[in-house]
Amino acid sequence: MGKDTRIDVLMQESREGSRQLDGKCVAFLLPLLRQLAEHLDMRLVQTFIRLVKVILIHRHRNEGLWLSELGGYLLAPLQAEAGRKRLTRFLHSARWRAKLIDDFLWQQADQRVKELQALSSDVWLIWDESVIEKAESEKAEGLMPVRSSKASRLVRHTPFAGKPIFVSGIAWFQLLVTGARGHMTLAHMRWWTSRGKYATTQRAVAAELLREVHKRWGQQVVHLWDRGFAGRPWLHDALECGVRFIVRWPARYLLEDERGCSHKPSEFTRRHRSWGHGELWDLRHRCKRKIGVAAVQVWLDGQPFRLVVARRPNKAPWYFLTREPASTFEQAWRIVAGYTRRWQVEMSFRCNKTEFAFESPRQHDWEHRLKLLSMVTLAYAFLLSFLNPDQQELRTWLLDRWCHRTGRRNRETAAPLYRLRQAISRLWLAFPPNGLPLLNTG
Repeated sequence: MGKDTRIDVLMQESREGSRQLDGKCVAFLLPLLRQLAEHLDMRLVQTFIRLVKVILIHRHRNEGLWLSELGGYLLAPLQAEAGRKRLTRFLHSARWRAKLIDDFLWQQADQRVKELQALSSDVWLIWDESVIEKAESEKAEGLMPVRSSKASRLVRHTPFAGKPIFVSGIAWFQLLVTGARGHMTLAHMRWWTSRGKYATTQRAVAAELLREVHKRWGQQVVHLWDRGFAGRPWLHDALECGVRFIVRWPARYLLEDERGCSHKPSEFTRRHRSWGHGELWDLRHRCKRKIGVAAVQVWLDGQPFRLVVARRPNKAPWYFLTREPASTFEQAWRIVAGYTRRWQVEMSFRCNKTEFAFESPRQHDWEHRLKLLSMVTLAYAFLLSFLNPDQQELRTWLLDRWCHRTGRRNRETAAPLYRLRQAISRLWLAFPPNGLPLLNTG
């Protein structure tokens, strides 16, 4: 085969791959598109699906969600202003709300829960919270003081180290559904503020989400909470709802024995030898850790719980408070292994902020900003769908042809979201999907 012939074959293969990817994007969004078609003009529905594709293409941490930038990708660089107006008209339309996308994501999570139950797998619902920092803005609706992690990193080696720095921003909840193995599915994102017209509190938002999740799934899922959720008020809400949960308990928080005396968790477990040991893969440090586990009975405000301890070499132990069965090594190990799945939500926040530019929107009105963030959430959910084993053939082709890497770490990554996003962006820039202009023949 000659060189020119091989190039023609690769070009045809890429065009077909672009069409296939475009078809999967439309199929993923189809239930939502049908609902939008009942409320919006078809031109705005077309803008909706094009915007999802444009968000996947445009990769810029600081400008990724500027409407002026997205407009240039929606139509063409010379028609960027017309594209911006089209996006503004769509986001400002009173005929649809961000709740439509929220409901669509809940339905996707429902399917994932049913799949995991069919496989007789544990269903973990991972909770976590973060903030969107908008230090450059003060007048946008709904901004409130949030603790800046960026500033903390920048002043780490200065006299200001250790002192919290607050900037303008909004708070953010994220819920993910996952099993003992396999990919994660985005269930919900919720943004809230303590200022202005939409003011609320962290506990009110969390309690509302807890009731909503319990109404939807009951005891089919086990909630995984980090130390930020530890405390009497939140546990009382969980017990009142009757949900199953595992919460990481801080070492300084007191618990009670059978006589009602308060002790630190370490005082309950120090005389109990580990029931057994197992190995867990540390996603953060990319190595295996030998973990010893044991469990004891404890009480809190007269309510019985199981306290599970996970002993790690040369590190402080983990403590978990739960009402899940933990009378044997296998049961206690299930709790510890389930909690390690929680690191996925940390990686999700990182991907949202760096790859999808969640901190870059410039929308003054709260509702308009929620709509744009919901659109980005939809693009992220579509990217997560590529981690499904059913998509392995297309995923492998995308990574090999459009984001090839030779490093061992890149090739062994279980969830190569960054490479997948880059591969999709490069493919659609060279071979645009239906409705988008040719911007780069690369």
